[in-house]
Amino acid sequence: MNLIEDELALIEIAIEMIWNTKFEMAEELLLQTPQFPLQVLYFAEMNSIKSILNENKQETKYCFKLLENAKKIALKGLESGKRIPKENEKLKNNKIVTVQEKRLIILRSRIILAESTLLEAAFKVKLQNHFKAIIYFRKSWKYFQKALSICNQIESQNVFKKYIKENQQLPRCYTNLKSCVESGIGLILFLVSIIPKEWIWLAEGLGFTGDRRKGLTYLKSSIDLQGLRSSTSILHMIWIHGFFFEDCVESEYWLNMLLERYPQCALIQYIGGYVKRKAGKLEDADKLFRLSNDNATQMPVLKKYCEYDIAQTYYLNLDWEEALNLFTIFIGNSPEDAHPSGF
Repeated sequence: MNLIEDELALIEIAIEMIWNTKFEMAEELLLQTPQFPLQVLYFAEMNSIKSILNENKQETKYCFKLLENAKKIALKGLESGKRIPKENEKLKNNKIVTVQEKRLIILRSRIILAESTLLEAAFKVKLQNHFKAIIYFRKSWKYFQKALSICNQIESQNVFKKYIKENQQLPRCYTNLKSCVESGIGLILFLVSIIPKEWIWLAEGLGFTGDRRKGLTYLKSSIDLQGLRSSTSILHMIWIHGFFFEDCVESEYWLNMLLERYPQCALIQYIGGYVKRKAGKLEDADKLFRLSNDNATQMPVLKKYCEYDIAQTYYLNLDWEEALNLFTIFIGNSPEDAHPSGF
């Protein structure tokens, strides 16, 4: 499995940087040449995160180009990996490619297609182009299903049956990729399950399946694999339990896990502030909003949100004087965000 081991090792380092809001360091790493296919995907994703948080339309257009480029590279990888040999084969550069490596290359390409398309769907939702968003979500769902099918094929091989039978740890290459598949499948299953009943017929007609319990099972399995998307799955668990089920205890459990793993992640700290505030822990919420504000140096819009929410936390804590002072500073810094219903 040497063909993609180096690629996955590099991506693991980049993910650590992205989660800790070290975008410049991550960008330098992801633009190293020669670029692996997953480098292209994660570079697009990092820019997509910044674009969504900064609400920059020019950045959004740039991100669409990056995502389309990632899909083109994935399609090439899919084409080159389509023919699965019956036994190991020798390449022109004298490298040996095993059957399992070929399957992993195909799996990687399916994941890139699925995740790129899912990000495009998210952008369409933000742009309020809901019809196109549904089309992209459907494509992504189909890609994830095909990726899951490849996972099943891989695990049906004797070498993997041995790992499972003897309760051994699966190869890191595989668990890294499988965590991506289960995270995507779990998220979509859950999202479809919360569609209003009057629209379920439309979702099912478009080929979606909703299953709340199964979705959560996939997300937990993705977390247990400790792969590339395990942290993303934890993030999903935070908002699902905190804002959908309104179970702040469970939400805080997952939140603390991510805060410990990524102590400089401005986004997690900001979401954590909301979770703590919802749980009535206003001092903890204030601390997290302030930490997020300190770490969001490359995300000016997120800093603006933090400033507002710090003031709002004082307001909820009935500290009128400090709340008024902070709201006044906020309006002075961002007059365009002051509304008639304000303070």
